[in-house]
This record gives sequence, C-alpha cells and structure tokens, in this order.
Amino acid sequence: GLMAFYAVSKIFFCPVLRTELYNPLVDCYRSRGLRIVSDRKEVDFDTTTFGHFISGLGAVAAFNGFLHLRKLFLKEYTVTLDKGSKEKRKELKKKIFDRPWLDGQIQRLKLEFHQIVSEGSFKNKPGGALGPEARRNLNLCLFYVTLLTLRFIGVRQQSIRDCKLGENIIFASTKSVTFQWPTSKNGKGIRHRLNMKEHNDTHKDLIDALWTFYKKVYPYISGISASEQPLAVSETRRQRTEGQFFLCCARNGLCASFNDHDHFYAWFTAQAQLYLDIDVAPLGINFNPHFIRAMYGDWLRFDLGFSAAQSAEMAADSEEVFESEYISHPTIFDATEAWTKKNQEIRAAHDGEREITKGAIRDEVIERYEVEIASMRETIKSMAEAMQRLTDRS
Repeated sequence: GLMAFYAVSKIFFCPVLRTELYNPLVDCYRSRGLRIVSDRKEVDFDTTTFGHFISGLGAVAAFNGFLHLRKLFLKEYTVTLDKGSKEKRKELKKKIFDRPWLDGQIQRLKLEFHQIVSEGSFKNKPGGALGPEARRNLNLCLFYVTLLTLRFIGVRQQSIRDCKLGENIIFASTKSVTFQWPTSKNGKGIRHRLNMKEHNDTHKDLIDALWTFYKKVYPYISGISASEQPLAVSETRRQRTEGQFFLCCARNGLCASFNDHDHFYAWFTAQAQLYLDIDVAPLGINFNPHFIRAMYGDWLRFDLGFSAAQSAEMAADSEEVFESEYISHPTIFDATEAWTKKNQEIRAAHDGEREITKGAIRDEVIERYEVEIASMRETIKSMAEAMQRLTDRS
C-alpha cells in the first residue's frame, strides 16, 4: 500500500509537474523493459511483466482508497505491448505445430496407448516398484488422455487440474462422457455431453481413449480397484489422487493430482518433449497446453465452420478475448473458397430454374396431348356413330 501511495501521491501535491515527480523506480523499471528486444517484443514496447506491475500498483492503490491518484497514475503509465510480435510468434508456432501434425501425432500415440493398456505394461511390479519401462508407459497413458482432452474440447489448464470423477467428468453410459465445470477463469461455465453414436465424426478418438482409460487404467492408479495391490497401497493411491481424473506420476511410482498451474505446465511440456516429434522446433518455441487451446479455436472456426460467437461460447470465453488471444486470421485472405461456394450456389439456383422450366414444358406438353387425345376420341366416336347408321340402313 505504501509503495502504491508513494508511486502516485506526488501528482496530488504538484499536478502541473506530475510527469516528473513520480517514483523514479517506476520509470527505471519501465526503461529497462523498453530496451529489451526478443522474439516476443521489439524495442520501445513495454514488457508483459511491467504491465502486471502497473496493474498491481493500481489494485493496491484502489484497495487503499487512492482512487483519484490511481486514475492519474494509470493514465500516465499506459502500458503499450508489442501485439505485432505476439501475433508473429503465434503464427510461427502454428506453422511448426499445425493441426494435421498434431492429429498425426495423436494417431501414432493411439496405437501405442491401446497396446500398453491391453498388455497392462503400465503397472507396478509385484514388489511395488515401478520399472523404467512401466513408468514410461504409464506417463504416455496419462499424457495421451490429457492431450486429447485439450485438443478436442479446448478447456483451460485449470479445468484439467480440477476435474473430479463423478463431478466434472461423468461416465454415465457406455461410450458416452460428460464434461462440466460450473465456472471457469472468467466466470463462464461449460458442459460437453458426448457420445459415440452422435459425435463419432468429431470426438471418436477422445471418447474411445477416455473410456479405455476409465475402465482399464484409472481404477488401478487411483486405488479404486484393490484386486491387484495391497489395501494399504490402494488407500495411499486414493489419498494422493483426491478423486482427480487427470494425474501425473510421482517419483515413487504413485500417481497424484497436480499442485498448481506451474506444476501442470512443466509436466505437460516435459511429456510433450518425450512423446511428440518436435525436434524441429526453434529454441524457445515449446508445445504447451495454452497453445493447444489456440489450435482448438482454429479447428472450430476454420475446419468446422463455427462462427466467432459460437466458438467463444464453446470455449467458455468472451468473443473479444478468444478471437484476439487464440484465433489466427490469415494476413492474406484467399477468396477462392468463397468464390467457389458462391458459384456452386448460383449453379444450384440455375439448375433449379431449369428444372422448373422443364417441369412447366412437360406439363404443357401433357396438357396439349390430353386435349389432342380427347379431340381424336371425339372424332373416332363420330366416325363410329356414322358407320353404325350406315350399317342400320343397309
């Protein structure tokens, strides 16, 4: 509170010279950030850290009641971020890790996942130890279901860390799964009810993997099934997993829930390095869970054709934030597809008009034919009557 007050109070006593009388530490901190140049920002742009610093000072000032000073302070220190470099970096990452690449990685891991599960090669030895191969196989299973969930429902990391069985993920009937969180980071809730019959084309791999994991892997690592391990071990497993569905493997070979954001982020990026083919990535470019949410957004917008508003709703986000933070719009718009679609519509309309014309001509011919037939019948009838009269006379 004192720091925030000292940073902003000078302008209250000398409003005319307020730009010179701020706490010099603020300008010192900002100047260092402005000089930094990296693949994330150019020179003369503020750092994200400085932006958080200013927001924090503003929050503390508001909490302590310095509202007028806070307003002047935030106006003086308007944070300018290098959004251009951010977009370039995001575009570069999407070129390196595009959706076809990721889906190919998923199909490769899918075969190995099902083989591991069918062989049970993820389990501890009879003595309780988890061998190197079993540890590697268990981590692959844990990573695979997490990767698929991020890829196909696009939830935030927070939702993965807080996903309790029976509460946030529900397996009600065979080959169906429900995800639901009443609230998320921005206060919005989300629910996905998926089943193999109705959502096979978009979520087949996800549903199949989750059900296989739920039936064959989760009971063992969570301690629900005590048939293959001592009761004490089962109880320890239940305590460590805390009912969470998405887990990590600890050093002692037992699975546990994630501690926090940093723990999950570090675990996921480490597993991605182990199980995905990402050797071509430049230094500083890693495959992280936040990035998969961007891939999910592009999948909704450009592959499945959902609108910006629909995509944001399906990601439990605001349209403005989701479009700016996750969606990559091409800098050069390719109008080919739009023209092709419009020409298809025009051809369909012309075909419809031709069908209408053909139908009208056909109806006219039939009607004329019926009139001519009726006329011929009358003529034949008259001739028959005349012949009958001649016959009667003779």
